[in-house]
Amino acid sequence: MNPSIKDKTDVFHLLANPIHIKGKRNKPTIDNIDNDIFILLNKRFPSMNITEYDRQNILEKIESLLNEISIKNTINEVINNIISSLIIENEYRIL
Repeated sequence: MNPSIKDKTDVFHLLANPIHIKGKRNKPTIDNIDNDIFILLNKRFPSMNITEYDRQNILEKIESLLNEISIKNTINEVINNIISSLIIENEYRIL
């Protein structure tokens, strides 16, 4: 099974294509991310009419909701850790 020269050329072409140039990826900006959020919201809720005026209000409410969730989760984690510590301490005392 001796591969032909054409087969070898095709393989090398696939390995290193001199014509292929990787495009520079721009770092996402806050404005681009905000636009992407609203594009997704419009796709998710096509019957809703979201205006430019509403955008800042919506983003503030999302941020507020995420802050509340984060605080709630942190509190729950701390409480669970305290309860676990107390249970382990009580079990150790019993032994």
